[in-house]
Amino acid sequence: MSIKIGFSNLDEQNVFAREMREQLEQVVSTHDDIQLVWRDNRHDTEQAVANVMEFVSLGVDIAIIYHIDERAGINLTMPLRLKRIPIIAVEFQLPLAVSIGIDNGVAGEMSGRAGGKWICENWSGKLEKLVVFTDQRVISSHRDRFMAAMAAIESETSLKNPEPLWVDSSTEAHLGAQRFAELLRSWEGQHQIAVITMGDVVSQGVLDVTRSMGREEDIAIMSFDGTAWARNELKDPSSRLIVSPYFNLKHYCQEMLELARSVVDGKTIPQHTSIQPILLARD
Repeated sequence: MSIKIGFSNLDEQNVFAREMREQLEQVVSTHDDIQLVWRDNRHDTEQAVANVMEFVSLGVDIAIIYHIDERAGINLTMPLRLKRIPIIAVEFQLPLAVSIGIDNGVAGEMSGRAGGKWICENWSGKLEKLVVFTDQRVISSHRDRFMAAMAAIESETSLKNPEPLWVDSSTEAHLGAQRFAELLRSWEGQHQIAVITMGDVVSQGVLDVTRSMGREEDIAIMSFDGTAWARNELKDPSSRLIVSPYFNLKHYCQEMLELARSVVDGKTIPQHTSIQPILLARD
């Protein structure tokens, strides 16, 4: 039986999302019985809803939705469910959908432990500031990632209840850069600043602006995604990107495709499928 899959991608300007779409296309190309129709959500909920409505009109057999705005979840899933089209949510949870995503607890622990070890070795286990870059549209999906990272930092450094400053940066490099620049200007005397981001896109913005201000030695970044940018930074001994767990996108997309096939075939599946990250750190 042939399967038509509708895939709405987070944002083609986001390097991680673009790499995911490219890998998904590559995996699909090895299956003669699968057709992939993909659309760009452009990081915009109205566009994501429009893409969902197009999938309904095209009569896809299953929709795979990668969109960050969990608050708008029912608006994305209800049009599909009314037509009995099953849904897989990628990374960010949506109602009426099964989900697939990175094991956030494991990824957070990996990033925080590697970061904490670096802080011990280079800053004698001390911190003056801890900043967490998040996105207000994410209600729950990345909470475990951040909490595990902070718990691991506390464990590695013996810091007691480090209090983070939460910063809404969306998942865009320029916003991360702009808001971190504002913090650095107000923290002229602070030289031990740990930064946890949602992923490499924001990390790149943070690192670029820190370099432009001559403050790179004051920071240590714990990231996620393990993109080509992160791998290059980790080869640079002077870079302050410390860790970025790698999300093997080829394996991720293979699992996504197998899940889609199982859903369409009516097989019993778990509500959530976890993808295990691979540690990618400076050491």
